[in-house]
Amino acid sequence: MRLFICIDLGENQLNAVEGLKKTLEGESIKGRFAKREHMHLTLNFLGEVEDERLEDVIQAMDRVDLRQFKLHMSGLGWFQKRYGKIYWVGLERSERLLKLQKDLHNELLDLGFELEKREYTPHITIGRDVRVADDFNPSRYAEMVQGMPIKVESITLKKSENRGSGIIHTTLYSRRS
Repeated sequence: MRLFICIDLGENQLNAVEGLKKTLEGESIKGRFAKREHMHLTLNFLGEVEDERLEDVIQAMDRVDLRQFKLHMSGLGWFQKRYGKIYWVGLERSERLLKLQKDLHNELLDLGFELEKREYTPHITIGRDVRVADDFNPSRYAEMVQGMPIKVESITLKKSENRGSGIIHTTLYSRRS
């Protein structure tokens, strides 16, 4: 099964991110835009994991220091890809978030999981393979979400399945602070 560990967003945050996404979608020439139920902050992507390793992932989640803290959204960003950009909502730098992600990453590595080696860039993906017009101005998007808080009280393990009609994310485990 294909797994990832994330921080889910509250209703207010989902509404703000979805509003920004809809504005971007309206100004885009093309792209595949995230559904509301797929909007989250990924901490670690595990990829394909055997069913019998599920308990190992849960143990790693249970071992990290998880105390409640707040994050703040910062605006629109993107990763350049060959066929377009991946657009996302960024977050202000948070040492607590970076420590949580790193500790979780190290716990998973200690259990023998193979994880991405690239530096962690916290973000909420809103669109893939997006192309915008040449006169696109991303600076005005910051005000749509700038400073919006995200209360981190839990981390969630989810399974991602392609059921032919689309991707379905199912919660397998959630740990609260």
